[in-house]
Amino acid sequence: MVIERLKKLIGKESIIKKTDIARLTALPPEQKEKELHSIFYELAFKDAAAFVYDNVRRSESPFSKLDRNVFFHEMLIINFWMMQKIFSKYMHDIAEKMHAHYFGSLSDIAERNAALKPKLKTYNLCWDEFTGHHDEFGLKVGEILFGKEAKYPEKNVSFWIITYTDDSIKKYKKMRKQCLEAGLIHKGE
Repeated sequence: MVIERLKKLIGKESIIKKTDIARLTALPPEQKEKELHSIFYELAFKDAAAFVYDNVRRSESPFSKLDRNVFFHEMLIINFWMMQKIFSKYMHDIAEKMHAHYFGSLSDIAERNAALKPKLKTYNLCWDEFTGHHDEFGLKVGEILFGKEAKYPEKNVSFWIITYTDDSIKKYKKMRKQCLEAGLIHKGE
C-alpha cells in the first residue's frame, strides 16, 4: 500500500486522460465546465471508494468496524472540500455542484446542501495551512466518523485521515496544474 501511494505521488502519469483533455478543449465554455465537474466528481468518488474499501476490509484498520456508507459519505465530502480548496480561484461553488451531482434529484437536496456548508467551513478552519499541523482536522473527522462520545484510536485515525488528505491535496494540485496548462481553467472564472 505504501509503495502504491508513492508511485501515485511521484508518478508522472496524467490525472486527467490526454484524450479527455483534447475533447474538453474543443467544447464551449459552459459544457467544458460541466464536463470538468463530472471528471472531478468521478475522481473524488473513486478516491473515496478506494480509501474506504482498503480500510474497511483490513481487520487491523481503525476504520474496519465503521458503517461503510457513513464512512464513504464523509470521505466523499472531504474530497469535495479538497476540490473546493484547490479549485476555488478557478471554479465557483465546485463542492456544492459535486454534492448536488452526488445526491441527484433527491427531494431533500436543499437541506443536504445547507448541511454541507458548515461542514466545509469546519474543515477549512481545522486544516491549518500556516503551521502545517493538521491534528485538529484529523481529530474532527474522527469525531464525525465515530461520534463525539465514542472511544476510538484517535491518534491512529487522525494519522490516516491526515495522510489521505495530504496525499489527495497533492494529487488534486497536480490535476489543477494539468488543467491550467491545457487551458481548461483560468484564474477568476
